[in-house]
Amino acid sequence: MLKTPQLYLIYSKSPMAATNCGVVYTTKGFGGILGGVVAGYLVVNFGWTTISMSAGGFAVLARLGALILKVLPKPLCTKFRNACPVCEVSEQKAR
Repeated sequence: MLKTPQLYLIYSKSPMAATNCGVVYTTKGFGGILGGVVAGYLVVNFGWTTISMSAGGFAVLARLGALILKVLPKPLCTKFRNACPVCEVSEQKAR
């Protein structure tokens, strides 16, 4: 079973794919550490209600962001046509 970094490396076909993967997972690690520190600070100073309300607010913002991305037009892949998995899928369907 393929994990996310392996799928990313397969579909990106970019010379910088390994670097991009490294940056993504490094920031994910820092976010995990920083998230715990910020959550602890909020609980000590403002209580659990603040954590619950901010989690709900971020969930609503994520949903709104997903709706906005769904409405926006898809980008045209002209420069990196061979490296775009969306174009590869559409070209395979056209054949």
